[in-house]
Amino acid sequence: MQTEDENSLSIERLSTYETIILTTAFKRSIGKHTNRTQSKLYIIDESMEHMDEENFNKVLPELMKLLLEEYSYILIISQRDISHVSDNSIKIIKEGGTPKIM
Repeated sequence: MQTEDENSLSIERLSTYETIILTTAFKRSIGKHTNRTQSKLYIIDESMEHMDEENFNKVLPELMKLLLEEYSYILIISQRDISHVSDNSIKIIKEGGTPKIM
């Protein structure tokens, strides 16, 4: 583990929201500087559950706008209502131990 100073912060101390921002920035920068085929799909899996309300409601829509500049499809897997940042949604519930698409 790297020692922290006033100019750095270990990744282990980042919040879930900060981790989303970091991984998004990292993926976007690699995509801009590579000659290989780029994916048009970006997946965010269960990261929304740990975001605070302010970031979830106010900043997440801005992040989605940035992602849509680079990606044609964004798949968000979440138990939270993400209708404020999504065009379509698929809800899955469990009835008697069997998943059912709503």
